[in-house]
This record gives sequence, C-alpha cells and structure tokens, in this order.
Amino acid sequence: MFNSTVEELLGAIDDKIASIENLAKEGKYKEANAASEELKEMQKSLENLQGIHDKTPAPKNPKIVKPVVPKAQDTAEAKFADAARHGFRNVMTEGVPADGGYTVPEDIQTKINKLREATFNLAQLVSQESVSTETGSRTYQKKHKKVGFSKIGEKGHITATEQPEFFRLSYSIAKYGGFMPVTSELLDDSDANITNVITEWLADESRVTRNKLVIDALERGKGKTDANDPKRTAFKNIAGITKILNVTLGSAYKGTSKIITNDYGLQLLSELTDSNGRALLNPNPSDPMKMQLAAGATVVPVEVIPANELENVTVKTKSYAPFIIGDLKEGATLFNRKQMQIKSSDVASVTGMSAFEDDCVMFRGLERLSVEPKDTDAYVLAYFDKEIVADTEVAA
Repeated sequence: MFNSTVEELLGAIDDKIASIENLAKEGKYKEANAASEELKEMQKSLENLQGIHDKTPAPKNPKIVKPVVPKAQDTAEAKFADAARHGFRNVMTEGVPADGGYTVPEDIQTKINKLREATFNLAQLVSQESVSTETGSRTYQKKHKKVGFSKIGEKGHITATEQPEFFRLSYSIAKYGGFMPVTSELLDDSDANITNVITEWLADESRVTRNKLVIDALERGKGKTDANDPKRTAFKNIAGITKILNVTLGSAYKGTSKIITNDYGLQLLSELTDSNGRALLNPNPSDPMKMQLAAGATVVPVEVIPANELENVTVKTKSYAPFIIGDLKEGATLFNRKQMQIKSSDVASVTGMSAFEDDCVMFRGLERLSVEPKDTDAYVLAYFDKEIVADTEVAA
C-alpha cells in the first residue's frame, strides 16, 4: 500500500515537471510558475510520507528537489513577442527613417514572406529587385523581332545588323501601411500566438498590397490615366485567346506567358470545350493544384486572383471577366526597399477607435515598394466578351 502510494506520487511529480517544461517552452510563464508552486507541495508530501514510514529519523534539513524554473527561450520568435509586449520600443534599428518603428528581423520577415507566398499573388509573376534608395533607375534590354543578316551582292555593301534596344526604367519608392487592433489579452498569450497573429496580418496585407500595385502598373503600361481607361482586347472564345498568344504576343513572349483571371474568368474558361466536348481547362499533371489551358497547340498555365482583388472590367456600364495574358516577368518590375516596420500603441486613436478607451492595442505596419511597367509588349489586358449579369451568373 505504502509503496504504491509513493510510486503514484513520484509519477505525479514527474508529470508535473514535464508540464512545467512544456509551459516554459510555450512562453506561458505565469502558468509555469503556478505549476512550480504545486510541485513544491507535492515534493513536501512525498517527504512527509517517507518520514512517517521510515524507521530512521528524517534529516533535520531535508534536501528539496529544486523546482524547474522556466527560462525565456532565446529565439527570434521569443524576441519578437517580447518586443510586441513592450510596444516595440527601445529596439530601434540604425538606419530606420524618421517615422520610426521596429524593423522586422530577418527570421520573422522570412516567416512573413512564406505566409504571403502560400497564397498566390501577382508579385510572384513579375520581376523583383531589392533597392537601397528611394528613387533610381535601371537599364533593360527589350525583346523584339530579329531580322538577321542582309543579303549581300557581289562587292556589295554590308549593312549594320539591328542593334539591341535598351530602355531606362525609373522607380520611386512609396510607403504603404495600415493598422490592426487586437485585444490587450493577446499580449499575455504565448510567444507563438503573438507572433502568429502579427505575422499572418502583415503577410496578408502585404499580399493584397502587391496585387493592387502590380495591377495598377500593368494598367498604366497600357495607357491608364486619371482620365482614361487602359487599352483592353476583347475575345469571345478560345480562338481569341489563341490569337493573343500567337499573334499579339508572338514567339518572343508566348513560351513564357501565363493567363491570369479572377473567379468569373475561371468559370468561363471551365466552360470552354474542344470539338469533342472535352474541357480545355485541366489540372497540370505534374502539379494537380495548378490549372492549364489548351489554346491550340499551346498549353498555358492559368492563375486565379480573388474577384475582390482583380475586379471585373466595366465597359459601357456592362461587367466582364478580366484577363491578363503574357509574360509578367518582362511586363513589370517590383522594387522593394525591404524595410517592413511595425509599431504598436495602447493609447492611439484612429478613425473613431481609441485603443485606450477600448482596452486594445493597435499595431501599425509599414513597407516601402514601387511597381513599374517594363516591357508593355510582353502582356495583353483583355476581357471575355460575355456579360456578367449578377454575382453568380454569366449572360448566355
């Protein structure tokens, strides 16, 4: 009876020690400290039980097993969560602009990037370049049709071959940002939860921002201004898509082209069939999560952007599914200053919300980007000439 009781108590002590270690790893220091106090009581009970049944008098100063003291984990996640708990103060990084803020460390930035890329965004398709200045320019060579050598007659004059065409592309970095309110209780949560909430928010906002900037750059490349809409090509069937690939884009861009559309465009592509009634839109055999369209002899990858981010095209008050067809690596470049920053406040007031009155914390995220059209011959803005008559319907 005595032995079994001791064994049960020893087992409970082992379980409690393991529990304290797990709580410490999760950053739940309050719970770990409370569990340590419980461990002390359990150890005292064990000593008392052994003292009662031991013929030998118990020592005057029994050695008590030292309880596990949780230690803060020295990881990027723990440091980031600790910075969040302290309002991202006293962690200014040298070189941060005057508006201040906590420069997101590399390990956390990598996590944000992975979360952002987990959901498809247009920035994955365009060229990207890291820059260290607010403004600048780059020189690029434009793809174009080659004419080859000229025929030379007897003692004829040799003409110069066509020279590569170069162009300058200027950029001007702009600042983009927003804020997110969270309950004050979040800061009492584990390091992992604090980091996850903030990084998921930053990643999603960054993804949507990039989508908007890429779309705007592509439209500016096709003539969009405050007064004018961009030039778009209408097509009614698969033959129209094939013509854009074969003729408008041509061999210079067709081989590296993709089709980008929204949910409505995906539905229209799903309805396209060949003469035998077989669907022209099918999963990629090597990656079933990706779609591809058979356009004549060409198989083109298809990417889909949510309709609330790639909106339908309005032509003469009618709504149509949008399409971007081409090689966006050649079509646009995203210039990234790579200085994502974050600040927090428990007293700020923004758009009618007061962090102090509502007992919440406001996080403000900032990043610096520029997306510029590059080779505008590399892509076509188009729309499927079939009216979208309702949220869930397409005109027959």
